[in-house]
Amino acid sequence: MKTEKWRWTSVMTHMTVLVLALGLSASVHAAGHGRCRVLVEPRTPGQIAAIAADHGAQVIRSVRDTGYYVIESDGEDPDIILRGLAADGRVKAAEPSSWVTIPEIRGDQLAFAFDIGPDPGGYVNQDAYLQVKLPGAHDHATGEDVVVAVLDTGVNVNHPDLAGRCVPGYNAINPEAAPDDLPAGPDAEVSVMGFPNVGAGHGTMVAGIIAVVAPDAMIMPVKVLAADGSGTVEDVVEGIVWAVRAGANVINMSFGAPGSSEAVERAVRFARRAGVVVVASAGNDNNDIPHIPAAYRGVISVSSVESDNVKSPYASFGSTVDLVAPGTGIRSTYWDGGYATWSGTSFAAPFVSGAAALLRELRPECGARLIGGILGRTATSVDDWNPDYQGLLGDGLLNIRKAVRVAD
Repeated sequence: MKTEKWRWTSVMTHMTVLVLALGLSASVHAAGHGRCRVLVEPRTPGQIAAIAADHGAQVIRSVRDTGYYVIESDGEDPDIILRGLAADGRVKAAEPSSWVTIPEIRGDQLAFAFDIGPDPGGYVNQDAYLQVKLPGAHDHATGEDVVVAVLDTGVNVNHPDLAGRCVPGYNAINPEAAPDDLPAGPDAEVSVMGFPNVGAGHGTMVAGIIAVVAPDAMIMPVKVLAADGSGTVEDVVEGIVWAVRAGANVINMSFGAPGSSEAVERAVRFARRAGVVVVASAGNDNNDIPHIPAAYRGVISVSSVESDNVKSPYASFGSTVDLVAPGTGIRSTYWDGGYATWSGTSFAAPFVSGAAALLRELRPECGARLIGGILGRTATSVDDWNPDYQGLLGDGLLNIRKAVRVAD
């Protein structure tokens, strides 16, 4: 497992305006088009109202337990606000309130859940679990006493395969609501991608994969994405911090953005210092552009291979990828209590999160770095199957059985 990662922030500072590959300015936000929202950390919390007013904005919300606030201005150029905040001595940090999305709805791949229905056929017994050498691993560990936080669209905690397997979670988008994984109502605003409800079920599918790999681990649903598969930096930051303080041992983040966020990077460091193993999808852009947050140092970045160990056509690659796992045609639990099949690096990442839960049970005293190291050292190289991607698919294919044997 690599210990050093290319640092995106070396070329983009937290004051830089991020223009996402979505083709939309950071001033476009779920709360309404044409509004500029900025994430601000004041040096003194009591100064935030004055800071906002002095820059022609108003305080919209605080980001729980993080020191950040979201301020909003109607029709203001985000460049102007950010330049002003950068020169304001009362401001410790500021960045755009940018979008994150599930990778399946942007980039080279546009993929939706399919084969939706009540038939669980292929869920537990699919070949993907054989590919990562799951059989025999549960003789060593099952994930007992380990909590895996799924930062996503929420989780259907009443699904027959997940009932009794979840701990209380959190809804960062609406703290008054449960972190359910449900389609939005007919009046919900269409996301920046223009596809309503395409993300519904995403989090439940991620949770279902973890539940098979680590059957005695508990799932902690943390809703940071809406049913359309999109969310904001501030909700991700709040979700990470909440999960760590609520006792998560592993965090799975199957989403991302091509732009940097100092706030997210700081939240990841907070999790790592607390000993939490952080896993993220490497992205579906079929290029070597670092995918955030997977590219951050200390995050286990997971890309996807096909059943023959060849890189998935959509899967991102590069020096920031750490491992690969199956990601195409993965069947799992769905929001409606049934099952569905989906493809993307989003579904490769939870294989690794589940494996990390097994190792955490065996080595509860170990830090995240050591667990990541075991997963990397025991992986199977896929270079022979991918001669054009030598050294660009991390340490190779997840090998769960070998990892738990080394850890036990």
